[in-house]
Amino acid sequence: AVQSLLNKIAPDNLGTICYKLADIELRCLEELRFVINIVFRKALSEPHYCSTYADMMTVLRTCYPEFPGEDGSRPHSFTRLLLHTVQAEYEALPKTVEPTPEMVAMASNAEELALQVIALKKRFLANM
Repeated sequence: AVQSLLNKIAPDNLGTICYKLADIELRCLEELRFVINIVFRKALSEPHYCSTYADMMTVLRTCYPEFPGEDGSRPHSFTRLLLHTVQAEYEALPKTVEPTPEMVAMASNAEELALQVIALKKRFLANM
């Protein structure tokens, strides 16, 4: 349901999509993580809608419940989990857009390696 709504997103229907996403009942922390992860990955894959996704996140952060933290720690809110997701993505980025030895070893030819480098560059740019 979440992915299908995100596939329809555009600035002119943001309110409708946010309303439908907010209407989805999340019953546990893993469901909240799942929704955040899907929205975040979709935002990275569609940088031309970056501000639309940012506006959606601003709306959704007040729509979903908090879930209790483990052993009395702070509760897990939409904002806290989103920040954790963004930080983890940033820390997972390679330090350079040059092909890694793993990419070279896995590529079957130069064209495939070039496509992997392009995908890596797009990932870098999407995170800026």
